[in-house]
Amino acid sequence: MSGVIALTCGELARYSVFYDSLLHMDKPEGTEVLQSRGVIIAENRSILSEEAISKGAEWIFFADDDQVFEKDTLTKLRARDVDIVSGWYLMKSPPFPPLIYEERIGDEGMKRSYLEGSGLIKVAGCGAG
Repeated sequence: MSGVIALTCGELARYSVFYDSLLHMDKPEGTEVLQSRGVIIAENRSILSEEAISKGAEWIFFADDDQVFEKDTLTKLRARDVDIVSGWYLMKSPPFPPLIYEERIGDEGMKRSYLEGSGLIKVAGCGAG
């Protein structure tokens, strides 16, 4: 034996699954993929939003590299015909509560909801990925 190539995937495995699912997702004709890299996610989203607006985009789909998508994800979300629609997001630490908020409480912030059920639910705030 002349040697071994040993790959430890760790976080890289999730990126390959993310990109594969994104590439195979149905996209309307004229859809462009934009990317912004940086540590501050909110700043990246602002940069991407400004670029989408400057290009005259009708909609924007935020995708994070720790997600995977069914082929018809974008088609289903766009079919909801609402201004904003989000998937179901959980915090990344135990006990993993959902990132959906029932109502704004003045300047204090948001009241977290633990809604059950399925389908479209009206909320005051949600995750943005």
